[in-house]
Amino acid sequence: MFSVVLVVIHGTRARTFLGMAGKKLAERMGSVGERVLAVKGDVESMKEDL
Repeated sequence: MFSVVLVVIHGTRARTFLGMAGKKLAERMGSVGERVLAVKGDVESMKEDL
């Protein structure tokens, strides 16, 4: 009985964790494009400094 409860708790925890991970991944994918553009801008400004 006790192990069944643990499995159920673990299952819901894993599901919420996966959901959160999925959301973070989606946010990252969205921000990756912005970050790439920002890095390109940084590289350009670094070239100018050199």
